[in-house]
Amino acid sequence: MVATVFKQVFLLAFGLLCVVQSLTAQEEKSVYYDQEKKYLKEKYHVSYANPRELQGLYESYYVTGNKQMMGNYSRGTATGLWEYYYESGGIKMKGYLENGIPFGKWEYFYESGKKSMQGSLYGEVRGGNWTFYFEHGDIKSEGAFKNGERQGIWNYFYEDGTLKAQAFYENGTGIYKEFYPSGQLKAQGLNKGGRSEGKWVYYFEDGSKQAEGMFREGERVGDWKYFHTNGEISAEGAFEAGTKEGNWKYYHEDGTVSAEGNLADGKKDGSWKLFERDGQTKGSVLYRDGFGTYTEYFESGKIKVKGDLKDDVKVGQWYYYFESGVLEGECFFTDGVGVFRGYYEDGTLKMEGEVRNGDRVGEWKLYHEDGSLAGLYRPIYEDDKPVFRLSETENLVPDRVPYNKPEYKFKNRNSRYFTPRVGEYKGWIFATNPAAPLLGGLPVSVEHYSQERLGYEFQFIYLKQPFFKGSSSVQDNKLFLQGSRIKLRQKFYDSDNLFGMFYFGQEVAFTSIDHRAHIIDSTGVNNGRITIGTQEQKIEYGLFLGNRWLSDPGGSGFTVDAYIGAGIGYRLLRKNYQETAERNNVFSDLNQSNISFPIIIGVNIGFLVGPKNGPGFFVN
Repeated sequence: MVATVFKQVFLLAFGLLCVVQSLTAQEEKSVYYDQEKKYLKEKYHVSYANPRELQGLYESYYVTGNKQMMGNYSRGTATGLWEYYYESGGIKMKGYLENGIPFGKWEYFYESGKKSMQGSLYGEVRGGNWTFYFEHGDIKSEGAFKNGERQGIWNYFYEDGTLKAQAFYENGTGIYKEFYPSGQLKAQGLNKGGRSEGKWVYYFEDGSKQAEGMFREGERVGDWKYFHTNGEISAEGAFEAGTKEGNWKYYHEDGTVSAEGNLADGKKDGSWKLFERDGQTKGSVLYRDGFGTYTEYFESGKIKVKGDLKDDVKVGQWYYYFESGVLEGECFFTDGVGVFRGYYEDGTLKMEGEVRNGDRVGEWKLYHEDGSLAGLYRPIYEDDKPVFRLSETENLVPDRVPYNKPEYKFKNRNSRYFTPRVGEYKGWIFATNPAAPLLGGLPVSVEHYSQERLGYEFQFIYLKQPFFKGSSSVQDNKLFLQGSRIKLRQKFYDSDNLFGMFYFGQEVAFTSIDHRAHIIDSTGVNNGRITIGTQEQKIEYGLFLGNRWLSDPGGSGFTVDAYIGAGIGYRLLRKNYQETAERNNVFSDLNQSNISFPIIIGVNIGFLVGPKNGPGFFVN
C-alpha cells in the first residue's frame, strides 16, 4: 500500500512539472518574401500560452539568404544579446538590449570583419570607455563618455599609431589639439559635442599660421583667412553654414592679387579674373553654377589659352596658342586628365604626354622638327603654387551605427528561457552554505547554468541535529536526527541588473530522516537506557522565488544565491520500536500528518566555472 501511495504522489509531482513545461512550450513561425516560400524573410517563436507575443529567438534574413539580424524577445520586447549582419554575411554589430533599447557593451565591425568601435550604451546614450579602430585593427581614437558627452582625456591616432590629436573634455566640451606625425601642432580650437566651435587656428608644420576663422556647430562661418608660409595672406573670404559665399580673393606670395571673384554655395559664380604678379590680367572666366569657360591672354591682348572648367577642373577640349595665333597645343580633358599634343609653329608634332590636374606626369616624348624622336623625359615640379587647397577638418565623431529591431503588427511573448542565445555563457555552479550546520544541515549543490536564462540544479543536504555533537551526548527523552535530502531544481533567470538576477523555479525533493531518542526502559526488559526511533520519508514538490548575484553573469566568478518558497508533499512515518504510551509521547512533537507543507528557504555561496575558451555558442 505504501508503495502504491508513493507512486501516486510521484505521478502527481511529475504531472505538475509537465504542466509548467507546457506553459513555456514554444511554436516556431516563419515569414517569406515570396508566396512560394522559397526565400525566408524572418523566423521567430511564440508561446502556446500567448501566441500574440514574441518570446525567444528571433532571426531575419536578406533576400539572398544571408542572416540580417538575430536576438531574443522576452514578453514581446527585444532583450539580451542581439547581432546584426552585413548582407555579405559578416557581423555588423552586436550588443545587449534591455526593454528594446541598448544596455551595456556594444561592438561594431567593418564589413571586412575587423572591429570598428566598441563601448557601452545606456538607452541611446554612450557611457564609459569607448574605443574606435582603423580597419587594419589599430586604435583610431579612445576616451570616456559620461551621459553621452565626452569626458576627460581623449586621444586620436594616425594609422601608423602616432598621436594625431588630443583633447581634454568636461561635459563634452574641451580644447582640441591636432598634430602632424612629427609631433608639431597642426590645429587648435574648441570642440563641443564632437563639433568644432568658436575660433580655430591651423598651422604649417614649421609652426607658421596656415588659416584662422570661426566655427559654429562644426561648420565654418564668417570671415576666414589663409596664409602662405611667409606670413602673407593667400586667400580670404566668408563662409555661410560651411560653404564659401560672396567675394573671395586669392594672393601671390608677394601679396599681390592672383584671382578674385564671387562664390555661391561654394561654387564660383559670375566673372572671375586672374592676375599676374605685376598686376596685369592673366585671364578671365565667366562661371555659371560652377561651370565656366576659361580664357587666358598675352600682354598684347591675344588669346593664349582657352577651355572649359567644371568646379575648377578642366573638361573637354582645350586649346593653347602662340602669340601669332597659331595653335601651340591641344588636349581633351576628362575630369582634369588628358593627353597633351604640342606643335611647332609649322604644325609638326613637338611633344606629347599626359597632363593630370594641370601638371605634366609620367613619360613624355619629344620630337625633332623633322618628326624623328628626340628623346624621353619625366617632368619634375617644384611645389611653388601660389594658391593652396586646405583640407577640411576630419570629422572627429565616428558615425554611430544605429541599431535596428524588427517592427511588428503585434508584439510577442515567447519563452526565452528554453531558447539558447548566440554567444551565451554556459557553466557549472558549485555551491554550499558553511553556516547551515548551525541549523542542522549542510547543503552541497551543482547547477548547470545558462547565462541569464536557465539553470538545472542537483542539491544534496546532509541532515543532522545536533550537528556538532555525538548522539550519546543527547539527553534522555530528547529527539535527535540524522538523514539526507535530495533536490532536483529548475530555475528561470531574468536578465542581470544592479541587484542581481531575479528568478523563479520549481523543485522535487526526496527526504529520508531517522528520528531517535534515548529513553530509560521502564518495562525492565532491557535493564536501563535504550534508543528508539522513527523513520520519516517524504516526497515534495515546491515553487520558489530567488535572486542570484554573480560577479560576472557572462563569465566565471563568485556567486551568492538566496531563495524562498513553499510546497506540498506526502510524508510516510515508520516506527522502529514496540509502541507504548510512554514511548509514543517522546515523538509527540514530531509531525504525524501524511501531508507535508515545506517552507523552502536558503542561502548558498558558490563559484561559477565555465569552459576555458569562454562562452558557448548556440547554432540553430
